Amino acid sequence: MTSLECKVVGKHLCDDRELFVGEVVAYHYREDAFKDGEPNLEAGFLAHIAFNRFVTFSKSIIHV
Repeated sequence: MTSLECKVVGKHLCDDRELFVGEVVAYHYREDAFKDGEPNLEAGFLAHIAFNRFVTFSKSIIHV
């Protein structure tokens, strides 16, 4: 639905890994993915929630 183009503006050593910090320089999105500021649940969203786990959205929006 969306893609971000970033440039690396910093990197930090964290134990045995490197953390890269990016600045968004451009973005692209499907215009039909949102309607009136709400996600279009028919658009087929896929969300990354953990290492190799993804989730899709149900066809209802809960407002609290």
